[in-house]
Amino acid sequence: APGTFGSAARTSVVWLGLGGDVDALRALAGRVETAVEAAGLPPERRELRPHVTLARVRQRASTAQRRALAAAVGALDAPGPHPYRAVEVVLVRSHLGAGQPRYEVLGRY
Repeated sequence: APGTFGSAARTSVVWLGLGGDVDALRALAGRVETAVEAAGLPPERRELRPHVTLARVRQRASTAQRRALAAAVGALDAPGPHPYRAVEVVLVRSHLGAGQPRYEVLGRY
């Protein structure tokens, strides 16, 4: 089902949840988490929510715009099950800053 990350006033991402057999994805996330901790970074406390990012909200979006987007996404009907078998998962690092975002492929699984 579609959803957003962040409270309605701080909506930052629109996403579509993934279901089905996500064991391999969870295993990959576990390996990433192990690497994060080995690097001395704090572990992620939130539960993994497998998803596909559909849109990101620009930083300059107003609170009213963010609330309107969250309400619109919340009113969407969840799409029916559409079987899809991923043949590859690509781990990508996003470099977000001034200018255009840059994406770096870290691994393919």
